[in-house]
Order: sequence, then C-alpha cells, then structure tokens
Amino acid sequence: MMCTLATIATVVTAAYISLPVAVSIVVNALCCVLVLLFAPSRIERQSNIPRKFYPYLKFVSLLMVAANFAIQSDLLTTIYLFQCISLIHLTYRKEGI
Repeated sequence: MMCTLATIATVVTAAYISLPVAVSIVVNALCCVLVLLFAPSRIERQSNIPRKFYPYLKFVSLLMVAANFAIQSDLLTTIYLFQCISLIHLTYRKEGI
C-alpha cells in the first residue's frame, strides 16, 4: 500500500515540476551516474533473474535514462530523478554500545 501511495505521489508531483533545459541536462546526467552506481538495486529476493544478467539490466536502465538527452522531457527527467534516488541503498548499521 505504501509503495502504491508513494508512486502516485511521485507521478502527480512530477507532473507539476517544470525544469529549464540546462537544469534538465544536469539532472539527467546525475541520473545516469546514479544508475551506473546503484542499478539494479535490491532485486535479489524479488526476482528470478540470475546475477550474471545484472550488468545487462544496468545497461538497459542507462539507455532509458540517456534517451532523455534526445527527448528532453521535463516529466521524464523528474520521474527518473525520483526513481534514481530510490535506487540508493546505504546500509545502516546500528553499533552496539
């Protein structure tokens, strides 16, 4: 339920964000870097795709994001940014005292 609500909120919010072309290009480049660093993220227990195919998933993800350099869509830029941020998974370890 939370995932559905977060997705709806993201899409609705993204529809109202307008970016200048220069900002869109910078954000798109940032998204490409995030995809290269973090994609695919946390799919081991949710997918039957073998690990040997993960580099292909990363490549396809990068192609999708990079295609927006040609398309120049504000909406895609914003949605890709939200999606790329969700890829980031920093492990948090609670240290015992």
